[in-house]
Amino acid sequence: MKVYLNPITIGIMVSFLIIYLAFIPTLVHQYRNYGTLKLRSNIVIASFIIYMITAWFMTILPLPSMEEVRAMKPIQPNIRPFLFAATFLKSSGFVLTRPGTWFAAMGSSSFFTVAFNIVLTIPFGVYLRKYFRLRLPWVAVSGLFLSLFYEMTQYTGLFGIYPKAYRFADVDDLMVNTLGAVIGYFFAGCLDSLLPDPSKDDRKATEEAGLMRRALFLLVDSVAINLLFELSRVGIYWNVRHRDWDTAIFLAAEAVVFLLVPLVTRRRQTVGMFFLNLYLIDKEGQYARTSRAMLHNCFAGLWLHTVFTITGVVKGCSLLYILFQMLFFIWLFALLIRSLLQRRLCYFWESWFNTYLKSFIKNSGFKSPVPEAESFEKPS
Repeated sequence: MKVYLNPITIGIMVSFLIIYLAFIPTLVHQYRNYGTLKLRSNIVIASFIIYMITAWFMTILPLPSMEEVRAMKPIQPNIRPFLFAATFLKSSGFVLTRPGTWFAAMGSSSFFTVAFNIVLTIPFGVYLRKYFRLRLPWVAVSGLFLSLFYEMTQYTGLFGIYPKAYRFADVDDLMVNTLGAVIGYFFAGCLDSLLPDPSKDDRKATEEAGLMRRALFLLVDSVAINLLFELSRVGIYWNVRHRDWDTAIFLAAEAVVFLLVPLVTRRRQTVGMFFLNLYLIDKEGQYARTSRAMLHNCFAGLWLHTVFTITGVVKGCSLLYILFQMLFFIWLFALLIRSLLQRRLCYFWESWFNTYLKSFIKNSGFKSPVPEAESFEKPS
């Protein structure tokens, strides 16, 4: 069993790493195009990634060293169909007319290997029917090609990485893997009501920018700020011995993202607001004035982002840390009190500047407050 647990563990860890790297881009895409999080769809996609990577790792792990493979005798693939049946009858002690041998035979390695290869592709058949809407013949063909991919991986020594095959390629695996996919197809019909249904991701998109969307646009801005910060440090500190300008460089990077970028864009958007289709409007439904947009960004973006990230980016400036943290706790206390009184999240500072964060969603029917041909600024 340990020979299977290690590949499963490594496969899950690698899958989580891929999911982690794709997490922010996926959220940005969904909020930008649909204005909401597709929770069931994300669960299905994440589970499919975990399954496919883990299943593949179980066919190639553990990886031997190059020296071990070179010292191995050449492994000849099995091209004789149903060899597994002869091996099972020979090694397991199974006798059809003696029921007492049946249970013992099920514990033999020959039976366990075949059973494992069937179970390996059962989830594949479930996914293909439930989420890809494939019919039985296409599920069988897809299961065959998936199994062929596994066997070619083994036969070619991980596609030429190793000088020769280090695992046994078997034509019988093509049959039992295909059988597993077909079994999965029928299982999908039985499990249909228990599996998540992406079509039920029917949360309504709203024009109001919610907490999750606000946090996400600040997160995207944070990535842009840190990237600009690191690139600036490389340029400024080139061949310079004393590196004590981190605080100034970091604050300058924040000013670029929260002030300079909105100043030169038509809709006064930061990088994160652009990717998530967010913009600032006033009470009349027009784009906010430049001065008010800058004040809003300074309050809701620049210092709020600084209090969370500056302690992990720059060194020193204890007084600056204390100042930002005090401002943050005052803001948080006011947010909680106002939200409790109104029984909803209350972004009270928006009324101060007459700037309200709204969303433009491609597939929702919401429209921009001002036609593209009109000027950004309202007449005085």
